[in-house]
Amino acid sequence: MEGYLALYIRGVGLGTWPLAGITVEADAVRLSFAGGEECVAENPEGVTETDGGIEIEEADNVVWRGVPEELSREFRPGDGKPESKALSFAAWELGLKIPRELENEWRERIKANLLAKIAETDGNERIKTVKRYCDLLQEDEAARYIAAFAEEKRLEPEEIEELTAYREGRVKRGERIKRAFISDTVDAAPAGFVSYPVAALIGRRYETRFESNVRVYAPAGIDFNEVWYAFSVGRVGFLDLGLIRYRKMMDCCLSLLYQPFFDDLYLQIKNAIGGIPKRKRKTIEKKILRFYVDPKRLAIVKLLTERGVPVAGYDFFEEHGVYEKSKELIDLIRAAR
Repeated sequence: MEGYLALYIRGVGLGTWPLAGITVEADAVRLSFAGGEECVAENPEGVTETDGGIEIEEADNVVWRGVPEELSREFRPGDGKPESKALSFAAWELGLKIPRELENEWRERIKANLLAKIAETDGNERIKTVKRYCDLLQEDEAARYIAAFAEEKRLEPEEIEELTAYREGRVKRGERIKRAFISDTVDAAPAGFVSYPVAALIGRRYETRFESNVRVYAPAGIDFNEVWYAFSVGRVGFLDLGLIRYRKMMDCCLSLLYQPFFDDLYLQIKNAIGGIPKRKRKTIEKKILRFYVDPKRLAIVKLLTERGVPVAGYDFFEEHGVYEKSKELIDLIRAAR
Protein backbone atom coordinates (compact mmCIF):
# COMPACT_ATOMS: atom_id res chain seq x y z
CA MET A 1 0.00 0.00 0.00
CA GLU A 2 1.52 3.29 -1.10
CA GLY A 3 0.50 6.87 -0.46
CA TYR A 4 0.19 9.52 2.20
CA LEU A 5 -2.47 10.25 4.76
CA ALA A 6 -3.41 13.65 6.22
CA LEU A 7 -4.25 13.03 9.90
CA TYR A 8 -6.23 14.97 12.52
CA ILE A 9 -6.65 13.82 16.13
CA ARG A 10 -9.34 15.66 18.08
CA GLY A 11 -9.02 18.58 15.68
CA VAL A 12 -5.23 18.81 15.96
CA GLY A 13 -3.42 18.37 12.65
CA LEU A 14 -0.51 15.95 12.79
CA GLY A 15 0.66 16.57 9.25
CA THR A 16 0.92 14.19 6.32
CA TRP A 17 2.45 10.75 6.75
CA PRO A 18 3.43 7.85 4.46
CA LEU A 19 0.87 5.18 5.27
CA ALA A 20 1.93 1.55 5.63
CA GLY A 21 -1.34 -0.07 6.65
CA ILE A 22 -4.77 0.17 8.26
CA THR A 23 -6.14 -2.50 10.59
CA VAL A 24 -9.77 -2.51 11.71
CA GLU A 25 -10.30 -4.56 14.86
CA ALA A 26 -13.33 -5.10 17.08
CA ASP A 27 -12.08 -2.62 19.68
CA ALA A 28 -9.63 -0.44 17.76
CA VAL A 29 -8.62 1.14 14.47
CA ARG A 30 -4.87 1.09 13.89
CA LEU A 31 -2.99 3.23 11.37
CA SER A 32 0.65 2.33 10.85
CA PHE A 33 3.17 4.50 9.02
CA ALA A 34 6.34 3.83 7.08
CA GLY A 35 8.61 5.46 9.66
CA GLY A 36 7.38 3.22 12.47
CA GLU A 37 4.79 5.69 13.81
CA GLU A 38 1.36 4.40 14.80
CA CYS A 39 -2.04 5.90 15.58
CA VAL A 40 -4.61 3.85 17.52
CA ALA A 41 -8.24 4.81 18.17
CA GLU A 42 -9.48 2.67 21.07
CA ASN A 43 -13.15 1.56 21.09
CA PRO A 44 -14.14 3.79 18.16
CA GLU A 45 -17.76 4.83 17.69
CA GLY A 46 -19.55 6.65 14.89
CA VAL A 47 -17.39 5.80 11.91
CA THR A 48 -18.68 7.96 9.04
CA GLU A 49 -17.71 8.80 5.51
CA THR A 50 -17.25 12.47 4.62
CA ASP A 51 -16.42 14.21 1.38
CA GLY A 52 -12.86 14.56 2.61
CA GLY A 53 -12.18 11.13 4.07
CA ILE A 54 -13.13 9.19 7.21
CA GLU A 55 -14.18 10.49 10.60
CA ILE A 56 -14.46 8.61 13.89
CA GLU A 57 -16.92 10.50 16.07
CA GLU A 58 -15.64 9.30 19.42
CA ALA A 59 -13.14 6.93 20.99
CA ASP A 60 -12.13 6.15 24.55
CA ASN A 61 -8.62 7.22 23.71
CA VAL A 62 -6.53 8.05 20.66
CA VAL A 63 -2.85 7.27 20.99
CA TRP A 64 -0.13 8.64 18.72
CA ARG A 65 3.11 6.68 19.03
CA GLY A 66 5.81 8.79 17.45
CA VAL A 67 9.39 8.24 16.44
CA PRO A 68 11.36 9.11 18.50
CA GLU A 69 9.27 7.84 21.41
CA GLU A 70 9.21 11.18 23.23
CA LEU A 71 6.93 12.51 20.47
CA SER A 72 4.22 10.04 21.51
CA ARG A 73 1.01 11.49 22.93
CA GLU A 74 -2.42 10.43 24.17
CA PHE A 75 -5.52 12.36 23.13
CA ARG A 76 -8.32 11.80 25.62
CA PRO A 77 -11.88 13.17 25.46
CA GLY A 78 -11.67 16.88 26.18
CA ASP A 79 -8.23 17.26 24.62
CA GLY A 80 -7.69 19.12 21.40
CA LYS A 81 -10.22 21.48 19.86
CA PRO A 82 -13.76 21.69 21.29
CA GLU A 83 -16.44 19.72 19.43
CA SER A 84 -13.84 18.02 17.23
CA LYS A 85 -13.96 14.41 16.06
CA ALA A 86 -11.83 11.84 17.83
CA LEU A 87 -10.00 10.95 14.62
CA SER A 88 -10.29 12.00 10.99
CA PHE A 89 -8.12 11.34 8.01
CA ALA A 90 -8.14 12.03 4.28
CA ALA A 91 -6.16 10.02 1.81
CA TRP A 92 -7.38 10.00 -1.76
CA GLU A 93 -6.26 13.52 -2.68
CA LEU A 94 -2.74 12.27 -2.09
CA GLY A 95 -3.05 9.19 -4.29
CA LEU A 96 -3.52 6.58 -1.59
CA LYS A 97 -4.59 3.15 -2.80
CA ILE A 98 -6.53 1.11 -0.26
CA PRO A 99 -7.42 -2.56 -0.90
CA ARG A 100 -10.99 -3.34 -1.98
CA GLU A 101 -11.46 -5.55 1.09
CA LEU A 102 -10.84 -2.57 3.35
CA GLU A 103 -13.22 -0.40 1.30
CA ASN A 104 -15.93 -2.98 1.90
CA GLU A 105 -15.10 -3.24 5.58
CA TRP A 106 -15.41 0.53 6.07
CA ARG A 107 -18.60 0.66 4.05
CA GLU A 108 -20.23 -2.07 6.14
CA ARG A 109 -19.18 -0.32 9.37
CA ILE A 110 -20.72 2.93 8.14
CA LYS A 111 -23.93 1.16 7.13
CA ALA A 112 -24.17 -0.51 10.54
CA ASN A 113 -23.78 2.83 12.31
CA LEU A 114 -26.46 4.41 10.14
CA LEU A 115 -28.87 1.53 10.83
CA ALA A 116 -28.26 1.95 14.55
CA LYS A 117 -29.00 5.67 14.26
CA ILE A 118 -32.20 4.95 12.31
CA ALA A 119 -33.34 2.70 15.16
CA GLU A 120 -32.65 5.40 17.75
CA THR A 121 -34.19 8.43 16.04
CA ASP A 122 -37.51 9.50 14.62
CA GLY A 123 -39.09 12.29 12.58
CA ASN A 124 -36.94 14.34 10.21
CA GLU A 125 -33.68 13.05 11.65
CA ARG A 126 -34.67 9.45 10.97
CA ILE A 127 -35.78 10.18 7.39
CA LYS A 128 -32.53 12.06 6.77
CA THR A 129 -30.52 9.09 8.04
CA VAL A 130 -32.54 6.65 5.91
CA LYS A 131 -31.57 8.71 2.85
CA ARG A 132 -27.89 8.59 3.83
CA TYR A 133 -28.12 4.83 4.30
CA CYS A 134 -29.82 4.34 0.94
CA ASP A 135 -27.11 6.38 -0.77
CA LEU A 136 -24.75 3.50 0.08
CA LEU A 137 -27.02 0.92 -1.57
CA GLN A 138 -27.55 -0.14 -5.15
CA GLU A 139 -30.78 1.08 -6.75
CA ASP A 140 -32.73 -2.18 -6.28
CA GLU A 141 -31.50 -2.56 -2.68
CA ALA A 142 -32.53 0.99 -1.85
CA ALA A 143 -36.00 0.46 -3.32
CA ARG A 144 -36.55 -2.72 -1.31
CA TYR A 145 -35.28 -1.14 1.90
CA ILE A 146 -37.50 1.93 1.57
CA ALA A 147 -40.58 -0.22 0.87
CA ALA A 148 -39.92 -2.51 3.85
CA PHE A 149 -39.04 0.42 6.13
CA ALA A 150 -42.24 2.30 5.27
CA GLU A 151 -44.37 -0.79 5.97
CA GLU A 152 -42.63 -1.78 9.20
CA LYS A 153 -42.47 1.67 10.79
CA ARG A 154 -45.98 2.72 9.78
CA LEU A 155 -44.72 6.05 8.53
CA GLU A 156 -46.79 9.18 8.32
CA PRO A 157 -48.09 10.05 4.81
CA GLU A 158 -45.72 13.02 4.53
CA GLU A 159 -42.74 10.81 5.46
CA ILE A 160 -43.70 8.26 2.81
CA GLU A 161 -44.09 11.08 0.30
CA GLU A 162 -40.63 12.45 1.14
CA LEU A 163 -38.93 9.06 0.76
CA THR A 164 -40.79 8.40 -2.49
CA ALA A 165 -39.69 11.77 -3.86
CA TYR A 166 -36.11 11.03 -2.77
CA ARG A 167 -36.19 7.66 -4.51
CA GLU A 168 -37.66 9.01 -7.74
CA GLY A 169 -35.36 12.02 -7.73
CA ARG A 170 -32.30 9.86 -7.19
CA VAL A 171 -33.13 7.66 -10.16
CA LYS A 172 -34.02 10.60 -12.39
CA ARG A 173 -30.99 12.73 -11.57
CA GLY A 174 -28.40 10.03 -11.21
CA GLU A 175 -29.31 7.85 -14.18
CA ARG A 176 -29.57 10.68 -16.69
CA ILE A 177 -26.06 11.84 -15.84
CA LYS A 178 -24.63 8.31 -15.87
CA ARG A 179 -25.96 7.85 -19.40
CA ALA A 180 -24.58 11.19 -20.56
CA PHE A 181 -21.21 9.85 -21.67
CA ILE A 182 -20.64 7.93 -24.86
CA SER A 183 -17.04 6.89 -24.55
CA ASP A 184 -16.63 5.43 -28.03
CA THR A 185 -15.86 7.78 -30.87
CA VAL A 186 -18.96 8.62 -32.89
CA ASP A 187 -19.79 10.70 -35.95
CA ALA A 188 -22.46 12.83 -34.31
CA ALA A 189 -24.60 13.12 -31.21
CA PRO A 190 -27.18 10.29 -31.08
CA ALA A 191 -30.88 11.04 -31.22
CA GLY A 192 -32.08 12.71 -28.02
CA PHE A 193 -28.59 13.87 -27.05
CA VAL A 194 -26.89 17.25 -27.35
CA SER A 195 -23.12 17.72 -27.63
CA TYR A 196 -21.05 20.11 -25.52
CA PRO A 197 -17.29 20.76 -25.37
CA VAL A 198 -15.57 19.09 -22.43
CA ALA A 199 -14.27 21.13 -19.53
CA ALA A 200 -10.78 22.36 -20.19
CA LEU A 201 -8.67 19.88 -18.24
CA ILE A 202 -10.66 16.66 -18.65
CA GLY A 203 -8.63 15.29 -21.55
CA ARG A 204 -9.34 13.82 -24.97
CA ARG A 205 -11.08 10.59 -24.03
CA TYR A 206 -14.39 11.53 -25.60
CA GLU A 207 -13.22 12.92 -28.92
CA THR A 208 -15.46 12.66 -31.97
CA ARG A 209 -14.09 10.82 -34.95
CA PHE A 210 -14.03 13.61 -37.53
CA GLU A 211 -13.84 16.75 -35.35
CA SER A 212 -10.92 18.32 -33.54
CA ASN A 213 -13.18 19.58 -30.75
CA VAL A 214 -13.55 17.24 -27.79
CA ARG A 215 -17.18 16.79 -26.73
CA VAL A 216 -19.49 15.08 -24.31
CA TYR A 217 -23.07 14.04 -25.04
CA ALA A 218 -25.84 14.88 -22.57
CA PRO A 219 -29.54 14.01 -22.79
CA ALA A 220 -31.52 16.86 -24.33
CA GLY A 221 -33.42 18.89 -21.75
CA ILE A 222 -31.12 18.18 -18.81
CA ASP A 223 -31.07 21.05 -16.31
CA PHE A 224 -28.58 22.57 -13.91
CA ASN A 225 -30.14 21.06 -10.77
CA GLU A 226 -29.71 17.54 -12.16
CA VAL A 227 -26.06 18.19 -13.00
CA TRP A 228 -25.33 19.88 -9.67
CA TYR A 229 -26.98 17.04 -7.72
CA ALA A 230 -24.92 14.42 -9.55
CA PHE A 231 -21.74 16.44 -9.04
CA SER A 232 -22.51 16.91 -5.34
CA VAL A 233 -23.14 13.23 -4.58
CA GLY A 234 -20.56 11.80 -6.98
CA ARG A 235 -17.66 10.52 -4.92
CA VAL A 236 -14.35 9.36 -6.32
CA GLY A 237 -12.73 8.46 -3.03
CA PHE A 238 -11.63 5.08 -1.72
CA LEU A 239 -15.10 4.30 -0.34
CA ASP A 240 -16.68 4.25 -3.80
CA LEU A 241 -16.83 0.79 -5.25
CA GLY A 242 -17.79 1.99 -8.73
CA LEU A 243 -14.72 4.17 -9.11
CA ILE A 244 -14.51 4.34 -12.92
CA ARG A 245 -18.25 4.93 -13.26
CA TYR A 246 -18.09 7.83 -10.81
CA ARG A 247 -15.04 9.33 -12.51
CA LYS A 248 -16.86 9.41 -15.84
CA MET A 249 -19.89 10.95 -14.20
CA MET A 250 -17.72 13.65 -12.64
CA ASP A 251 -16.09 14.37 -16.00
CA CYS A 252 -19.52 14.84 -17.51
CA CYS A 253 -20.68 17.09 -14.69
CA LEU A 254 -17.60 19.31 -14.91
CA SER A 255 -18.05 19.71 -18.66
CA LEU A 256 -21.71 20.65 -18.32
CA LEU A 257 -21.02 22.99 -15.40
CA TYR A 258 -18.77 24.96 -17.74
CA GLN A 259 -21.03 24.84 -20.77
CA PRO A 260 -24.00 25.33 -20.82
CA PHE A 261 -24.35 25.98 -17.06
CA PHE A 262 -21.47 28.34 -16.25
CA ASP A 263 -23.76 31.17 -15.15
CA ASP A 264 -25.68 28.78 -12.86
CA LEU A 265 -22.38 27.54 -11.41
CA TYR A 266 -21.29 31.12 -10.79
CA LEU A 267 -24.48 31.89 -8.83
CA GLN A 268 -24.33 28.57 -6.92
CA ILE A 269 -20.82 29.28 -5.63
CA LYS A 270 -21.51 32.93 -4.88
CA ASN A 271 -24.73 32.26 -2.99
CA ALA A 272 -23.92 28.98 -1.22
CA ILE A 273 -20.17 28.47 -1.05
CA GLY A 274 -20.35 27.42 2.60
CA GLY A 275 -22.52 24.43 1.67
CA ILE A 276 -20.14 23.12 -1.00
CA PRO A 277 -17.62 20.57 0.34
CA LYS A 278 -14.03 21.76 0.25
CA ARG A 279 -12.89 19.02 -2.10
CA LYS A 280 -15.64 19.83 -4.61
CA ARG A 281 -14.67 23.52 -4.54
CA LYS A 282 -11.06 22.55 -5.21
CA THR A 283 -12.13 20.31 -8.09
CA ILE A 284 -14.07 23.13 -9.73
CA GLU A 285 -11.13 25.50 -9.29
CA LYS A 286 -8.58 23.03 -10.64
CA LYS A 287 -10.55 21.54 -13.54
CA ILE A 288 -12.48 24.59 -14.79
CA LEU A 289 -11.60 27.97 -13.37
CA ARG A 290 -7.80 28.03 -13.45
CA PHE A 291 -7.74 27.22 -17.15
CA TYR A 292 -9.90 30.19 -18.03
CA VAL A 293 -7.78 32.74 -16.17
CA ASP A 294 -4.41 31.36 -17.30
CA PRO A 295 -2.50 34.35 -18.82
CA LYS A 296 -0.54 32.21 -21.29
CA ARG A 297 -3.70 30.68 -22.65
CA LEU A 298 -5.40 34.07 -22.87
CA ALA A 299 -2.45 35.51 -24.81
CA ILE A 300 -2.64 32.65 -27.33
CA VAL A 301 -6.40 33.04 -27.71
CA LYS A 302 -6.01 36.78 -28.29
CA LEU A 303 -3.35 36.21 -30.94
CA LEU A 304 -5.45 33.62 -32.77
CA THR A 305 -8.64 35.69 -32.74
CA GLU A 306 -6.79 38.78 -33.95
CA ARG A 307 -5.61 36.73 -36.92
CA GLY A 308 -9.13 35.54 -37.63
CA VAL A 309 -8.52 31.97 -36.49
CA PRO A 310 -11.67 30.46 -34.89
CA VAL A 311 -11.20 29.32 -31.28
CA ALA A 312 -13.65 26.72 -29.97
CA GLY A 313 -15.83 28.13 -27.19
CA TYR A 314 -14.58 31.71 -27.62
CA ASP A 315 -18.03 33.16 -28.29
CA PHE A 316 -19.44 31.49 -25.16
CA PHE A 317 -16.41 32.70 -23.18
CA GLU A 318 -16.97 36.31 -24.23
CA GLU A 319 -20.76 36.28 -23.98
CA HIS A 320 -20.79 34.94 -20.42
CA GLY A 321 -17.85 36.89 -19.01
CA VAL A 322 -16.04 33.68 -18.14
CA TYR A 323 -12.69 35.33 -17.37
CA GLU A 324 -14.04 37.88 -14.90
CA LYS A 325 -16.39 35.40 -13.21
CA SER A 326 -13.73 32.68 -13.01
CA LYS A 327 -11.30 35.07 -11.34
CA GLU A 328 -13.99 36.14 -8.85
CA LEU A 329 -14.87 32.53 -8.02
CA ILE A 330 -11.23 31.55 -7.50
CA ASP A 331 -10.87 34.38 -4.97
CA LEU A 332 -14.05 33.24 -3.18
CA ILE A 333 -12.96 29.60 -3.06
CA ARG A 334 -9.49 30.41 -1.75
CA ALA A 335 -10.88 32.78 0.87
CA ALA A 336 -13.20 30.00 2.14
CA ARG A 337 -10.38 27.51 2.81
